[in-house]
Amino acid sequence: MNICSSHNIGCAGKFILLGGEPSIYPHIREVIEFLKSHHLETKMFTNGTGITPDFARELALLKNHRQTIKGFCRTCEKSDTCYGCRGAAFQVTGDLLASDPLCWRNPDNLTPPKLNGVGPG
Repeated sequence: MNICSSHNIGCAGKFILLGGEPSIYPHIREVIEFLKSHHLETKMFTNGTGITPDFARELALLKNHRQTIKGFCRTCEKSDTCYGCRGAAFQVTGDLLASDPLCWRNPDNLTPPKLNGVGPG
């Protein structure tokens, strides 16, 4: 299948780069640029391992993460350097782009339950 014609078989022309750590793939810049040049919406979820200052600047030119993250994490005062835990967001809400439901800064955060009567919940 030609990735550029994926919409012909029902794909929405959106690609999510994840699994392992996509930022350490040596050709990730080329992959992102290729998808962008074909007007294919691309999201990359990363823990930042392979993000150098230069790569971060390149990514910032492509897309502002504040436009994709939902809820509190989008407007948090720390959003320039943090966008919450994507894993927690997905596990708790089923939505990778939801605000981090466990972040102490999030006013809607979930309080961990008490275990045997001990804990903040």
